Amino acid sequence: MSAPARSADAPAVAVVGVGAVGAVFAAALQDTGRTPAMLCARTPRSLAVEDPAGRVTGLTAPVVTSP
Repeated sequence: MSAPARSADAPAVAVVGVGAVGAVFAAALQDTGRTPAMLCARTPRSLAVEDPAGRVTGLTAPVVTSP
C-alpha cells in the first residue's frame, strides 16, 4: 500500500503523551507520511518503536517537555 499524498491543507498533528502507546501512534503516522509536528513528553529522550517483525522506526518529530 502506498502512502497517501500529503495535502498542503492537512492539519498538523501533535502526539501528547509519548509513552508506549503514544509512540506507536506517532510511528504509524510517520510511516504513512504524516510525521507529527511535535511529540509532547515529560522528559526529553530519543524515541524509537520496534514492530513485531523487528523493524525499528526512529521518531523524527521534535520532543517538547514544557508548554
